[in-house]
Amino acid sequence: MGLLLAGVTSVLDAGTVVLLIPLLQRLFHTTGALGGATGLDRDINRYLAPFLTGSNGAVVLHLVLLFIAVLLLKNLCYYISAYLSVLVQEDRKSV
Repeated sequence: MGLLLAGVTSVLDAGTVVLLIPLLQRLFHTTGALGGATGLDRDINRYLAPFLTGSNGAVVLHLVLLFIAVLLLKNLCYYISAYLSVLVQEDRKSV
């Protein structure tokens, strides 16, 4: 279980980095270094479409709240994974 949570933590860690892309694009009004939409930009826009509608301020707020939620979930998974690892190392419970 601890190993599974460590994997989830890694995926969520990558997710927080990916969430920064549209957030920074909205904050600084940029479209990217290449000038057009890359494959990653299209995928991010497709998955985050519900959060990217509305005025720029509302979109930034949605993205910041989503970023904080994913970050908190990642930290919770990491904490539980580390806790289970310590339990196994201390031989109190085999997971």
